[in-house]
Amino acid sequence: MPFEDELIGKTLKSSKGDYLLSSLHASGSRTFIYRAQDVKTKKTVAIKILNPAIASTQTEKSRFHRSMSESVNSKFFHKNILRVYNAHISTITWAVMEFIEGPSALALMYHAAAERMDWRDVWFIARDVAAALHHISSLGLVHRNVLPSNILRRGMNADSLQAKHTWILSGLTLTKQASAIQVITAPGELVGEMAFLPPESTYGAPSTTDIRSDMYGLGMTLYVLLSGDLPFADQSEEAVLRTIRSTDEFPDNIRTKQLTVRPEFADIVMKLIRKNPDSRFSSTAELLTSLEKVRKMKSKDFERYPE
Repeated sequence: MPFEDELIGKTLKSSKGDYLLSSLHASGSRTFIYRAQDVKTKKTVAIKILNPAIASTQTEKSRFHRSMSESVNSKFFHKNILRVYNAHISTITWAVMEFIEGPSALALMYHAAAERMDWRDVWFIARDVAAALHHISSLGLVHRNVLPSNILRRGMNADSLQAKHTWILSGLTLTKQASAIQVITAPGELVGEMAFLPPESTYGAPSTTDIRSDMYGLGMTLYVLLSGDLPFADQSEEAVLRTIRSTDEFPDNIRTKQLTVRPEFADIVMKLIRKNPDSRFSSTAELLTSLEKVRKMKSKDFERYPE
């Protein structure tokens, strides 16, 4: 039986609480996410477990634990950032997090017509994730893992795009910005799905990574949600790296993929994924201001979208 299935029905115990794992909720290349219950409070939580088959060394366990532990601090509390309650390192390395019932942005994209999301729905994702990144940036940190599967939807009606909801940024792989010395993720290690990595992050040098790198990941996420596909999905890892590192801009303007996208919003998306960081938005504050301008200019487009 696979490791991830063996844990279902088991209770993880710690000095901060015991948690009964009821089902496997999601899985990635390095971690498993379980729906669980706090045995004492009966509260539903998410348990994130580091896959021991992928990350078996003490160094890898320590990186995961430091990143999760850093996220427990109250300074990270923000309505658009997934809450991390506590973290543990032992034979199994795991963290206790807020459980979000709603789907990821990636899952909603696959259920959308022609697997392309309406630009107004994507605008709300852009605004909420930009707000999360603004808070992270204010702490002198970068996220380094912004991609569609790490953007979760919290709302009363998880199936309705027009229901009142909030988008939550998860998948924290926090590291200090370029001006700081300490990093949580080891130099040279590629973090996040390759298609969402900005050129400067593919070289593994922490000194070249700042919040503009996260904004690039957000831009690629928005592009994928609007287009329904990756710009180089069929390429090998080596070919993708060459494409990302080349000086040529890519991909085609998003309006060539979905003509209904307002030009003003398309301009924001394309600016976010410029190859040169200096050509992107200089700050999350500037990005948020530009997004709000689009909404004010196109207010009638948002009349059916409640806040």
